[in-house]
Amino acid sequence: MRKKEIERIPFGEQKVHIHKDTLLIDVVSEGKNARICIRKTEFANFVESKGWNKRMLGGGYYGYGPGLTASGLDLIKEDEVEVATEFIEKKLLIKSCYYWSRTQSLERKLEVAQDYINELKRQVKEKNRKKRIDDHLKAIKGPSDKLKKWAANQMPSYFFYRTKGKKSSGICPVCKETVTFDRKTAKIQHNQQGKCPACGKEIVFKAAGRQKRIEEKLKTVRFSKTKYGLTAIESVTVKRSCEGREIWSDTKDLYIKFLQEGFELYDDYQGEGTAYWSDSGRYGMGSYPHGNALIYKGGLKQSIKGTPFEHSGIDVVASWGFKKEPWLDILSLYKTNPDTEKIIKAGMKKLVRTMYPWERFLNKGEKLNEILGVTRKNMRIARDNDFSKKEIQILRGDPDGKLSLDEIQGMVKAGMYLEALKKYTTIKKICTYLKKGHDPGEWADYLRMAKQLGYDMHSKAVLFPKGLTALHDKVAKEMKVMKSVEKEQKYQNRKADLKKYLFKTSKYTIVIPESLEAIVTEGQELHHCVGTYVESVAEGRTNILFIREIGKEDVPYYTMEIRDERIVQYRGAYNNKHGNPVPKSMKQFVKLFEQKMIRKQRKAA
Repeated sequence: MRKKEIERIPFGEQKVHIHKDTLLIDVVSEGKNARICIRKTEFANFVESKGWNKRMLGGGYYGYGPGLTASGLDLIKEDEVEVATEFIEKKLLIKSCYYWSRTQSLERKLEVAQDYINELKRQVKEKNRKKRIDDHLKAIKGPSDKLKKWAANQMPSYFFYRTKGKKSSGICPVCKETVTFDRKTAKIQHNQQGKCPACGKEIVFKAAGRQKRIEEKLKTVRFSKTKYGLTAIESVTVKRSCEGREIWSDTKDLYIKFLQEGFELYDDYQGEGTAYWSDSGRYGMGSYPHGNALIYKGGLKQSIKGTPFEHSGIDVVASWGFKKEPWLDILSLYKTNPDTEKIIKAGMKKLVRTMYPWERFLNKGEKLNEILGVTRKNMRIARDNDFSKKEIQILRGDPDGKLSLDEIQGMVKAGMYLEALKKYTTIKKICTYLKKGHDPGEWADYLRMAKQLGYDMHSKAVLFPKGLTALHDKVAKEMKVMKSVEKEQKYQNRKADLKKYLFKTSKYTIVIPESLEAIVTEGQELHHCVGTYVESVAEGRTNILFIREIGKEDVPYYTMEIRDERIVQYRGAYNNKHGNPVPKSMKQFVKLFEQKMIRKQRKAA
């Protein structure tokens, strides 16, 4: 679009112009001269003194997006409208568009034209997107037979046996030999690990009478060098083991990451049926859980050689054999901080797995202790004990190395509750107690409640109870009772003031609730929610009164709420629903109560 040339065309009486390959429509937008410009592949608007924008007229035919406010289109001469219509039909070939034949006004014609151009752009964009996907898929070879066999072997082999008399027999899933065990000498059990006496391979025993079929899944990732650079392909292997039948396994690719390009592809069907590859994942969100898998070592060193990841240490990580290795985070971390390689080669597995590429955990430095921000002495402790990120953080706060290994590990276990626990005892004692298997959150909660209840917080029996869970539940009940007592006392202190609302007629009377429990019971009996108001009643934020029939003062009938000397509501059973309307006599009573009692209290206030 020749914008500078279009800007030089003066605004005047002529409202429709054809400038080379562009249709120009002059309008007024927010008090300023404006020009709607349309050509075959694009549209834009020029607003005097404001410049250019790509707003659709009125938000488009469907009303979506930011719209251009325009006036004067309805005043454009008929012959100029014909010129504009002819241009759009010939240049945009829009006659085939469904909505074009249904439009009459020039405004609607322009909206349809703009929508049409956007749709053509979308189609071109989608075509290019699919071509990019197809081109990248052509660079990927599917999982090899070697990979499939390797993946299947990473999952357990199950020996399904049946017992008859004193003998148990079955077919080894590895060597396919029929094997018999004497129950006297070989005491095999369901889910027990062992070895096949025929081939010596590791197997897991399964009593066929209890379990005849097992299906397992394993995610693996392999690396490949393509014309797009280093590529990671995640696959899932499904393995089915059945009694007396061949082991069946199948491997399908689910996720592809072109690491140097940053391009991702997902199988939207996630291995179910024919693969449907997309660059945005299911529902456009990239929902397939990826980035954690068992790394396939086959061809790995050759694949990373000559790439930016050659010295990443990912081949070392692969040798660890962890089935849920966060390979994508590790590579991303290396990309942002190459010192990650040193941590990997130091064998600090937990640290590698607990760091994230977006955080600034590592420091600048030549030596590993400098990178981790710890002393040389603490560095040895960290490396020898395979410390995680949390443990390294504790070491940073202990440069003199005063903390023991047990204390460090105990502090990690205490986590977010450490500061709360330190109010009552020492770090050493915290670590000793947690080492016995107690939950830090439960312990901290128990100590908080024990202090509120007035327990002796210097007593060893109180601080370090043997049955923590049982005592925690006991103390929680005591707290509930204490809070209930406090609420009840608050209500009893203000109950006398409610006597100002006492009122009766020949048919009904006001009754003051004896307790908060009575209010809860009222709600249960009448099947409404007044029972939830007890806290507000105790605090004096609202008042609850009972309305009873004369002679039936103990029988729940109606409940009234008064707040700020106003009758908020009055309800009978089931909130007066389900065929239970408010009787006329009750309405008259409430009206009379308001006139004689409520208005009196307002005046007194």
